[in-house]
Parts: sequence; C-alpha cells; structure tokens
Amino acid sequence: MKLMLSVCIALFLSASALAQSQATPKGDDKELTDLLNILQQETDVATKTRLNTDYVPGIVTLLQGDQLEAMGVVSAWEALGLVPGVQAVLDGSGSPSVVVRGIDFPFNSGNIQILINSVPLSRADSGISASSLLIPIEQVERIEVIRGPGSVVYGDFAFMGLVNIVTRKEGERVYTRDDIRARSGGAHGAWTSGPAMVAANLSHSSSDNTPLPAARGHDDRTFGVLTASNGGFKLAAEEARREFRPAGAGPTFDETSWGIDARYGRDIIPKLHAEASTSYLHNDIDNTTSLFQGHQVRYGVNVISDLWQGQSWLFGADDSTSTTDQAAHTTLGQPGRPPGPRTRLVSNVERRITGLVLQDRVDVSKAVTLTNNEDPATARWLANAGLTFEVQRDAIVGARLNHVENRAGGGGGYDLVDFTVSRQDLVIRGLGLRAGIKDAFNDRPVYLNVPPVGPPQPLVFPGRSVWFQVSWKR
Repeated sequence: MKLMLSVCIALFLSASALAQSQATPKGDDKELTDLLNILQQETDVATKTRLNTDYVPGIVTLLQGDQLEAMGVVSAWEALGLVPGVQAVLDGSGSPSVVVRGIDFPFNSGNIQILINSVPLSRADSGISASSLLIPIEQVERIEVIRGPGSVVYGDFAFMGLVNIVTRKEGERVYTRDDIRARSGGAHGAWTSGPAMVAANLSHSSSDNTPLPAARGHDDRTFGVLTASNGGFKLAAEEARREFRPAGAGPTFDETSWGIDARYGRDIIPKLHAEASTSYLHNDIDNTTSLFQGHQVRYGVNVISDLWQGQSWLFGADDSTSTTDQAAHTTLGQPGRPPGPRTRLVSNVERRITGLVLQDRVDVSKAVTLTNNEDPATARWLANAGLTFEVQRDAIVGARLNHVENRAGGGGGYDLVDFTVSRQDLVIRGLGLRAGIKDAFNDRPVYLNVPPVGPPQPLVFPGRSVWFQVSWKR
C-alpha cells in the first residue's frame, strides 16, 4: 500500500508540466461558470418551492459532490459528517445511520427521511435503516440536507431532518477504486437530443474485508439510477441492492429496493405552476433483527403560486396505498439479556393515507435558532472541517477532519482525519488519478450504538486504510 501511494504521488507531481501546457483561457471561463452555477443554485428540499440556498427559510446545508471527492469522502453517509450538528454512525452490521442535534434513533436512518433525486427508495414505516446512504460519492452531484422537522411537507418519519441525494446527470465518466477493504467501480453518462435527456448511473462494490466491531465480513452493494426528461415530463427508476455476511456469527443484512417515479409539470399561467406525479416502490429488507417485505403506490399533485410579491403558496395533495406483505421483528428482552426469537407482526396488510398540504412562504427576515441537548449518547462537542487546496490547475490536495468529543454518558470520542491527492487530465485529457489515506491517525474509531432497550453500546471499528482511484471523464 505504501508503494501504491508513492506511485500515485509521483504521477501526481510528474504531470505538472504537461498540465500547464494544456491550460487555455477556456479553462478560466469554465471555472467562472462553475462558480456562478454554485452561487445561483436553487433547492426545493425545504419548501418544495425553489429558492436560492442563501434564502431558504430553514436550516439547509448543500454539499457539492466534486468538493466531497476532493476531500476523500467515499459515500453520501460519510459526507453527512460535514453537516453542522450531524454525526455519522454505524451499527453492528455496518449499516449507516446519523445522529442529528444529539438525538439518536436506532431505526429509520436516525429518523431522517432519505431521498434520491427527491424520490424515497425505502419505506420509512419498515423501521429499518436502509442502504440508500451508502451510495458512492462518484455518483453524487450534490447532497441537500434539512436539519429539523420536514414531516409537514414530506410525510411520516422526517422528524429529525431530510436528506436529498441528487445524482449526476451531465457528462460521462468511468472509474475504479481499490483499497485494503473493498474494490468498487462504476460509470455514469448522459445523452441529450433537443429538449430530451437520458442519464444513467451505475456502481458496484465488493468486499471480503468490511470492517466490523469484532470481525470482518463480506459486503456486496449495487446502486443504479436511470432518469429521463422531455419538456415537463420526468421519469426516474432507482434500485439499491446489498448483501452482507459477517465472517462469523452475527447479524446479516439483505436488501433489494427499487422504485419508479413519473411526474409532469407545466405553467398554467405565468407564476402559477402545477405538477402531477405517480410512483411505485418495492422493498425486501432483512437485517436479522427485522424483516420487511412490501410495496407502495402513490399519486400526488402540487400547485405552486408566485402571483403575489414576497409570497409563495404551495397547495399539495397525495394519496398512497402501502401494502405490507410480511413484517417480523425480534422480541425485545430485558436490559442486559439477549433478545428473543423473531416474531411475525403482520402479513398482507394495506394502509391508505390521504394527505393535504397548504404552505405560505413569506419573505420577511432571517432567523437564527440555537439548540442544546444532553443525551447519554450525545457528544459534548462536534467539529467538522474540510480543506481543498489547488496546487496548480487540475491538481488538488484535500483534507477532512471529523472530531467527536467525549459523550455526556462517559463514552470516548475520536478524531478522524483523511488526506487526499487528486490529479485530473493526467497525460491525456479526461484521465484522473486520486489516492489517499482514511483515518490517518486513528486505527480504532468508536461509534456508539443506541439499542431500543438498554444503555448505549460502544462499537470499535477498524480504522486506517489506503485507497487508490483511476477515472476517465468528459
């Protein structure tokens, strides 16, 4: 691994002269365009009415995929550690979850709703932290995060926040990545013809050395996204698969989740926009403790009015039918005792929900809110910092710090430091090389797992690893 990293750094430095010779004024124009696009970027994640992120009436964080890659971030879950007040944690089977403002829920990814391209890929009422957060950062254009309740607009189980992962829909790229834990690769591409656009994203990761608290395990993950649009019509198909097996005894994890979402929107009159949507979602998830199989059909319509200056109205209605084919859960035991056998809870049950939303956004002033919590599993202090430095054109050095102070209940904290070197247009245009060290100074980070019954449990994971990535894009 030391030899591999040395070779990466040597290649990184040796191509500097060639890179300088390839630089043109057009590169400066592209950098300016990219900067303006970021500054003018809009989001509807908080209110469903599009706004520049500087003016959204909520605590919204926007993370850019290119910057996350430059800092060595691997997945969307890991990127959430850069959001103020958010701590990324793992459970005993390596499944991702998050802690927001110090409040930890042992289910539903920390009681945060996870969307991919504004579409959920898992049923929140399953109670299981699904695999959506493990999507590779190479597939991600940006991540939009609400810290705070989003249930009024987005429905059940968005009590602590909402994460919208937007996948890449421009350009073409293939990549492969290797480290001591896993091998992964993927590709994305986009094709346009007039107003019509089709974009595809696919990735696969396989590991026989996935870090666990007590051992290692086998972990296979596959993510695929296909999107198409033409005028006001949009279609999205998404799928996530994961198969996890520990080397010895312990919890397993199997998931196959896929969904299709279609929507059509148009302006009825200037400043009055309407959109109708329909979606189908299928989930088959088994994490040893719980089993969930079912599907959901949903229809919705939204009308957004900007007819009055300084105000934006949202009128929404939706109807969903959720079918649970089978659901089972392990019987909870007394604190300090092992859980009981898994028991079937329901089978072949339907639940229908009709919802109405009326929202008035008034542009008056900005507000600042300060919150404080003192939970046994809560770190007394969190610090997240990311740094990218452009040594020269297309040559970037990145670093990331994640500091978690000692917990209120006495659990230990940790510091995670990552270093990354990136080189684009290496020898030929479009060829990229990236290498780095994860957890450079900590070989045994400790995550606290909060079970439904009993005190928080410290889980010690293996840390330090070296990785290497080669990619080509245009």
